[in-house]
Amino acid sequence: MKLKFSIAFLLALAPVFASAAPKQPTAHLRPQGYHDRSPKAHIQHSYPHHA
Repeated sequence: MKLKFSIAFLLALAPVFASAAPKQPTAHLRPQGYHDRSPKAHIQHSYPHHA
C-alpha cells in the first residue's frame, strides 16, 4: 500500500519536475536552436531571393 502511494506521489510530481526544472532549459534550448535555425535560414534565403 505504501509503495502504491509513493508511486502515485511520484507520478503526480513527475510533470511538475519535468515542466519546472529539466523542461525549461531543454525546451528552451531545443526549439530555439531548431526553430531559430530553420526560419532564420529560410527568411535569409527568401529576402535576397525576392530582392
